Amino acid sequence: MKFEIKHRWDNSVLFSLECESLKLCVEAAISSRADLSRANLSGADLSDADLSGADLSGAYLSDADLSRADLSRANLSRAYLSRANLSRADLSRANLSRANLSDAYLSRANLSGADLSRANLSDAYLSGADLSDADLDSIKWDFFGRLSVWPNEADALLQAIKDGKINGSTYQGECACFVGTIANIKHCEYTDLNGLKADSSSPTEVFFTTIKEGDTPENNGASKIAAGWVETFIKHRDLARTDDRINPVNKVT
Repeated sequence: MKFEIKHRWDNSVLFSLECESLKLCVEAAISSRADLSRANLSGADLSDADLSGADLSGAYLSDADLSRADLSRANLSRAYLSRANLSRADLSRANLSRANLSDAYLSRANLSGADLSRANLSDAYLSGADLSDADLDSIKWDFFGRLSVWPNEADALLQAIKDGKINGSTYQGECACFVGTIANIKHCEYTDLNGLKADSSSPTEVFFTTIKEGDTPENNGASKIAAGWVETFIKHRDLARTDDRINPVNKVT
C-alpha cells in the first residue's frame, strides 16, 4: 500500500512510500532526511516509532499516538501536539519551544533536557514525567515575579504543593490555581489580591494547569518543578531579609 505524508497547509506530498504502515513511511522519511517540517500527521499511529533527531517543526500532530516513541533530539518547535498521546515517549533534549502541548498526555514521558521555552502546556498530563534540566525559564521568571508580590505566602504555597492541594483549573475552592491558592492563604477573594491579578494566560497559571488535586512532587513532574522554584524563592527571600542588597527576584537562578 502506498502511504503519503502531506504538508499541513497546501496538501503537497512531502514523502511517499509503498509499505505496510504510515509509521514505517514516517520512519523511512526521517531516515532519508526528508523535510517533514509542517507535515500533517494528525491522528497518526506512531506508537513505538523511531523518530529520533527528526525535523517535525511546525508539524500537525494533534491526537496522534506517539506513546513510547523515540523523539530524542527531535525538532518539534511550533509543532501542534494538542491531545497527543506521548506517554512514556522519549523527548529528551527535544526542541519543543513554542509547541502546543495543550491537553497532551505525557505520563512518564522523558522530557529531560528538553527545550520547553514558551511551550503551551495548558492542561497537559505530566504524572510521572521527567522534567529534569528542561528549559522552563520563561515560566520560572514569570512565577518568581508574581510570587514576589506576596513573598510571605511562599511557605504556605510550598506546603500546599507538597500536600497535593493545587488545582490549576480553578481560581476557587480548597484546591486552586496559583492566584487562587495565594488568595486561600490570605483568606480573601482572588479578585482582592492587590498587585496580583488573575490572568489565566500568564505562563505561571498555564503551567499550574498541569497540576491537579492530589498531584505532589512525588508523583507529578510539574509539581516537583514548582516546589523547587518556591524553595529557591524562599531561600533568596530569607537572605534578602538579612541583606538588603539582595533582590529576591533578580538573584534567583
